[in-house]
Amino acid sequence: MNLDPEGWIGMVEKRQEINTGVINPYAFVASRKGRKYDWKNIEAGEKKKLLETVFKCPYHKLFDPQHGSPLFNSRNSPRDTAKFQSEGTGETRCTAAVQNWLPNSAGTFSSPNPPPGINDAVQGCSLNCWFVAALASVAWTWPDYIKTWLAGQCKLRLFKGDPSGTTPPYMPADGTDYTPSGAFYTTGLPLPFGSNGVGDWVCCRPDTPHPNVLWSALFEKAYAKFWQLPDAPADQPYPTKFGTHSPLNALVHLTGKRYYSKLDVDNYPLKNYVRTFFDMVEFSSADDIFDKIYKQCYILHGGEPDVPVAVPAMTRYPMVAWTYPNAAAANAANGVDPVANPEKSAKYTNDSIVSMHSYSVLGVHYISPKKYIVLRNPWGVSIPGAFGGDPRFIDPSPNDPSDDIYYTEMNNAIATGPWTVTPMPSNSNGCLGNPPIPLTIDLGADDGIFALAVDKFRWHFKGFGWVQVQ
Repeated sequence: MNLDPEGWIGMVEKRQEINTGVINPYAFVASRKGRKYDWKNIEAGEKKKLLETVFKCPYHKLFDPQHGSPLFNSRNSPRDTAKFQSEGTGETRCTAAVQNWLPNSAGTFSSPNPPPGINDAVQGCSLNCWFVAALASVAWTWPDYIKTWLAGQCKLRLFKGDPSGTTPPYMPADGTDYTPSGAFYTTGLPLPFGSNGVGDWVCCRPDTPHPNVLWSALFEKAYAKFWQLPDAPADQPYPTKFGTHSPLNALVHLTGKRYYSKLDVDNYPLKNYVRTFFDMVEFSSADDIFDKIYKQCYILHGGEPDVPVAVPAMTRYPMVAWTYPNAAAANAANGVDPVANPEKSAKYTNDSIVSMHSYSVLGVHYISPKKYIVLRNPWGVSIPGAFGGDPRFIDPSPNDPSDDIYYTEMNNAIATGPWTVTPMPSNSNGCLGNPPIPLTIDLGADDGIFALAVDKFRWHFKGFGWVQVQ
């Protein structure tokens, strides 16, 4: 059987060509409708119906560009461009709303209590899931990278991977050694809000509105200037103009740290580089994937000489993962016939695991004997399950038994309950307390954070990587 009937496998990317970008449908619907929604308190069926009404697309077809979904750039989604733009989706991405720039006079750069957190960064009406996932990962592992604002202005240091680069993404070619070079980018406090004014967020924003949590929006604004997005007028860049790109490159830009691929290590064997970029197809088993991520986590084990085989743990470094460009490419890369092996197939039919999308990797979870990867969708919300906010994988054809195995296994692949981990002391730098206070996350909360069994992570995600201090 031809696993790639539409020719999508040609979209599988190389290292420097990681290409992700999906609009947050919840942010778009709120902007399009010109009103705020309390998404976490809307019943799942109503939420699904609202998305289908606004996007004129069945829910299960919204999350894979091969169905012509309006959430993707038209170059990646087979959809008539004129219709695409006239419907107010895709390339237009709420640009008109971004013209409403207002200062939040009650706000400061970041709320002092609690410190900057991962739920402060939620993607808005832009394709830049790759940037928001990277930004949230930095807040999760290295919160002191979130700097304070000075004299009414936000002063941020961003880094070019290639100091001589003059155009984005400012990254060197494959296999080239590089030392990122930083420069300060200054922005004023006015931010783009919707027609309802302050608090009506259009672009990157906190999960829960708070007058002091402006840091993620200001980082996005500074990054838009770094990316040379157009201003209208000066110091009012259009964050909606971000295109598709790589979350790994965004991590370099945000932290000045590096990631290395196998090609890097082969070309520079004497420098003892630690490889930090992986394609999923390089691993022979799901356990190997779990072990690779687990080794990058901080394990608090009471001074015992041996690290436990598996315990819940958070990442030591900002880490990201990304999905395949579509289901056909995923199944072709994995050599899986979705009809013959539905348990090993990939489908992108829900708002938790979306194709061509970037995620923060928060760490690992373990409920004997099952191993999980803990992820965060930068959209910060999902269609909830029956007992809370856990992702729910909805079978679009319940009367067709051919998909029963897939959807049953996917719903069984999600962990629930609390996930408690301890931050690495050297990463917290006092921001999380000294010693750092253990963090507990409710995996049932509707906040985009979920624990996915590692075998399902293997089939749906194309790769993962991190930046670290050498």
